[in-house]
Amino acid sequence: MRKLSILVFLFATLRVSSQPVVTINVESTDISAGDTLALDHMSLFYYDKIVSTTYFVANEDGKATICDAADSFSRMRLNIGKNNLTLYADAGQTINIKVTNPADMEYVTPTGGFYDDPNYYDYISKHNTFICNKNKALDKFDHFARIGLNDSAQHYFSIYNSISSREDSKRELEFMKRTDNQVSVYMYAHEWGMDDVEKKNYEKQWKKMDEEIKASGAGEYFKQTMETRKGLRPKAKASDFTVIDTRGNKVDLKSLKGRFVILYYWGVCGYVLQSCSDLVDLHEKYGDILTTIALTEESTFNSVSNYNEHNTEPVLLPLKGLIRNDWTNVLTSRQDNEQIKEDYLMMATPCVVLISPKGRIIKHGYANVLRVAKNRLKLYTFLHRK
Repeated sequence: MRKLSILVFLFATLRVSSQPVVTINVESTDISAGDTLALDHMSLFYYDKIVSTTYFVANEDGKATICDAADSFSRMRLNIGKNNLTLYADAGQTINIKVTNPADMEYVTPTGGFYDDPNYYDYISKHNTFICNKNKALDKFDHFARIGLNDSAQHYFSIYNSISSREDSKRELEFMKRTDNQVSVYMYAHEWGMDDVEKKNYEKQWKKMDEEIKASGAGEYFKQTMETRKGLRPKAKASDFTVIDTRGNKVDLKSLKGRFVILYYWGVCGYVLQSCSDLVDLHEKYGDILTTIALTEESTFNSVSNYNEHNTEPVLLPLKGLIRNDWTNVLTSRQDNEQIKEDYLMMATPCVVLISPKGRIIKHGYANVLRVAKNRLKLYTFLHRK
């Protein structure tokens, strides 16, 4: 096993020697000489999608140095055993990570690279502390609730709510509106990518952006997102798509010409629970002129499909109505179906898109699009009544 690890290390070293690299110095009591560390290169659009993984071997106890190929602006995830940390880096940067408690590795704030910007370091360190404290309180609540100690569970739920109410969203917004840091530019594009595509805040932000940042990897991502938003405004031609439904059938937008189309990207969240019945009502009332395409991750689809009366998550029950045999179900986590999420900025649930019979965007947004759909379908039916 040790020989194999050394070969992996040598191969990785040769592979990156002629390419732009990022260097990551890691200190952790969880590292022993000979341990293999994994560095995942993550998709910029899909938070959980791993594009590639490189493996490295620690040469001494407590320390490891990773040198890996990196394109301009990368989102990476370092894995040490069962613990991991997501970080941002650019080619040529050196990132330093010191892990005191391996169990809290995901909340560590690195130094070096982008993290040398005092504004970013201040933002991310406070954000990590906030998330850490909130998650620990939630874990305590779950533990005591499971064993039936309701008083203790309520105590930690109160702590959780107290911590949540203290989040400084103003500080987060101020950081995301910075135009001189690649991370803030990326966060603005990704976090607000779906939010009200009809507004022109993106264009205003782009004009304020430093030329150097515009030319960077994060700037390119921002520009691509901005162009996608423009293509999702009312009257824009809807992007062609081809997806494979859960029955194995191929469905494409061109074949749906002459019909209204609703794309409804859903997950387990309160807004989906509130709006799913409205989608069902539209489908049942206007199914002769409307094609409904419900999109979700495979894990969510399976969880809801397998729900039964003995399930401990009753919140899933209303969502069973979203898995119907008389409309199109699409699993976006499957490789053939991933692109539609990016083309239609499906970053949060529910994301709803209404497309006209002529293949034009009528409305892109959240659950409010269903109200627009109801009015438009009602009007269309009235004007085309026999």
